[in-house]
Amino acid sequence: MQTLSVFVAKEISRGQEASKSCLMLTLTTEDFTDEELLAYRLHRLMMTIKAHFHIKDLNYFVVRELQDRGVFHYHIVFLDFDFMSQSWLHEVWVGRLKCTSLPVYKGIGYCLKYMQKGLGTLGVRFHASYSLLAAYRGGYLHLKKALLQDYYFLKWLNFMKHVLGADISFWWYNLRVHFWWNVARGMSLREASRVWPINANDYVG
Repeated sequence: MQTLSVFVAKEISRGQEASKSCLMLTLTTEDFTDEELLAYRLHRLMMTIKAHFHIKDLNYFVVRELQDRGVFHYHIVFLDFDFMSQSWLHEVWVGRLKCTSLPVYKGIGYCLKYMQKGLGTLGVRFHASYSLLAAYRGGYLHLKKALLQDYYFLKWLNFMKHVLGADISFWWYNLRVHFWWNVARGMSLREASRVWPINANDYVG
């Protein structure tokens, strides 16, 4: 199961606001790799941005990767902005930086690409801001529960196949198709889960 941060990133990159502009900020540290100090510096930067723009919650994704020369690189996608003064940022961040305005789906796509590239590499981290995690946690937990239920139910179907001598997984597949068809027609997840298919005609439009 994907992490909550990755789930949120994919949901937003597929959403209606995906073509909206965002700001991608690339930060490089110069001469140290102390993880606690890096986390503190990033936290201070976020607090400074909040105070400067008078914002209570920042919506962003950040991926941290370790460069070949041994220093860390941050890629941060801010969903609340499409511009920041680079001269002002130089006052609050010691090191190299670059600002780029681009569509949300591209910014998130770059972050996910950097994360995938660094999988298994020491120092790679990817996470979303607390405000985004809180907003999408309910949907994530619902999906996680549904996938877990599917996993165990399919194991039960496989067991029943040997007991009954018949494969009834087709019935389960049709039930799931019916469920998502009702969701696509506008039903809530709760309503769709309570509707039971009556005959084969329910599975077609």
